[in-house]
Amino acid sequence: MPINALVGFNNGWAPRIPMPTARDGLTSSVVNNIIYVIGGRWYLSTNEAYDPATNTWTTKASMPTARRDLTSSVVNNIIYAIGGFNGTYLSTNEAYDPATNTWTAKASMPTARNAPTSSVVNNIIYVIGGNNGTYLSTNEAYNPATNTWTTKESMPTARTFLMSSVVNNIIYVMGGQNVVDFFTNEAYDPATNTWTTKASMPTARRSLTSSVVNNIIYVIGGNNGTYLSTNEAYDPATNTWTTKASMPTARGWLTSSVVNNIIYVIGGFNGTYLSTNEAYDPSENIEINKISINTAIASSRSTPNTAGQISAGNDIVDLSINRTMPNTPANIQSGSDTALIDISAGSDPYNISFG
Repeated sequence: MPINALVGFNNGWAPRIPMPTARDGLTSSVVNNIIYVIGGRWYLSTNEAYDPATNTWTTKASMPTARRDLTSSVVNNIIYAIGGFNGTYLSTNEAYDPATNTWTAKASMPTARNAPTSSVVNNIIYVIGGNNGTYLSTNEAYNPATNTWTTKESMPTARTFLMSSVVNNIIYVMGGQNVVDFFTNEAYDPATNTWTTKASMPTARRSLTSSVVNNIIYVIGGNNGTYLSTNEAYDPATNTWTTKASMPTARGWLTSSVVNNIIYVIGGFNGTYLSTNEAYDPSENIEINKISINTAIASSRSTPNTAGQISAGNDIVDLSINRTMPNTPANIQSGSDTALIDISAGSDPYNISFG
């Protein structure tokens, strides 16, 4: 009997080793291709480092001020952990140096607040929005070189639990909450100290995360009354949005960081505090091919080594997979016919199953 199958790689998503400490309301930043995941609920000082190259975690020096719903940004390989909440709205600004595994207190932010967002342009950190009993449009700039703060033009839409990313020195601030959940997308240009309204995000949400790969902003997860797996991509060059493959684990109050053009989405909450670590490769392109046993189908693959073959009894189907993330399983499933087959092309194995 012919078996028809679809070959796919989970639409570019792959699980990675979970974070040691399950938590939400956390923040993350990257220094030298290591992701540092800091703070979280309830009032944690936890600092755990993830190395995507080895898929391992290491515990680092704890943050001096335990807190949740903080933000962090990197300037000159120093991570600045700013704001948050630990029973009190915080203006705290603490700097972590991964090279020495030490923390240093810095000048406090002028406006104490919970759940702001931050982004860096030209070595200046812009901390935007949040709440301190009032929904805020506050925009304050921190210069690590002088350890000073400056008040900037306020964001048009006051909101909290928002997210921001930078493309070509423009800060795009998306989503959030102010009584209701927002579709809002507003762009701040530090060079002119001005704001511009941009195309709204398709899915209104708060407690989301965002990361940039190749000048495209990927806005992932969040909550709008439902825990979301939504993944929407914004292209500032065209001011347009595109729906992408959903994240496997729906969640809000999560964090994300990018290493080598792979987005790592870590932690969060979906009724349970999560240690989940899922990797998304926006360039992942596994071509989907129908396969019938007794039929050979050739396709192309972009990874090194040669195409494998699927052998089922005396039937052989030539198969090659166009993909860019090595060492991650691909699955073939069809009907009630089941076989487990390993394809190995050099050092790049694929686990293929019929089922």
